[in-house]
Amino acid sequence: MEKVKPPFFENFKFNRLELAGSLGDLGTLLPIVLGMIMINHLSPSAVFLSFGLLYILTGFYFKLPVPVQPLKAVGAIAIAYPALITESVIGASGIIFGTLMLVFYFTGLVDKLAKLFTQPVVRGIQLALGLVFLRKGIDLIVNKNLFMSDTAASLSGLNLNLIIGVLVFVMVLVLLDNKHLPAAMAAVGVGILAGLFFGGFKGQAFSLGPTDIRLIFPSVNDFWVAFSMLILPQIPLTIGNSCVGTADTCSMLFPGNPLLGKQNPAILL
Repeated sequence: MEKVKPPFFENFKFNRLELAGSLGDLGTLLPIVLGMIMINHLSPSAVFLSFGLLYILTGFYFKLPVPVQPLKAVGAIAIAYPALITESVIGASGIIFGTLMLVFYFTGLVDKLAKLFTQPVVRGIQLALGLVFLRKGIDLIVNKNLFMSDTAASLSGLNLNLIIGVLVFVMVLVLLDNKHLPAAMAAVGVGILAGLFFGGFKGQAFSLGPTDIRLIFPSVNDFWVAFSMLILPQIPLTIGNSCVGTADTCSMLFPGNPLLGKQNPAILL
């Protein structure tokens, strides 16, 4: 008698191609998340635990390579303005944005809003965010002493941060369309190696974790800062780029999936 697979595991498979595909999002995920952990002092365990659980849940539910990505507008602004965007403000933005997404879904507003945020609007926001990241990156690499030991920082009077930054920038341009080695992952790797060789991790204690996970109770002002600085620029980017763009891509690549068309396969942090 032939063994019948339960519907939950129907067409579920894991092989080397699935393993390779599972790493595709890291080129976008790691630079933003590591930046927010280092600059905005988020808990690494809380961040990676949340991402890991949501990747597993979306994989089982949709059976599609659905991205679980950080909110890019929130990440860019938080990294650029850490004095204003504190950990509690980031927490408040998550509460507000999660509530808004539930309201948009249950009321059907997401379909109406999608018509307002056309591709030029989304591209304009993406350009602005890219410029914010670029400005912050330049500020970091021109700082001679940042992430460097005193010995490395004074080495022959050279600004090693600037030299490494320029070399990594050139490397990213070379690898921009490389499908085997994502440019963002290569840049993160070079940064980690530079930190190891030039004393960027000096004084840092290495451990297997987990790090502290704590509850955050945002104030009224935190909610206002989160809404005005983070949520407003994030909404059109999410609806136009993440919801509509992800749904359209999944529908094109996986036309036989029964979930498409009924629900929007875009899960975001």
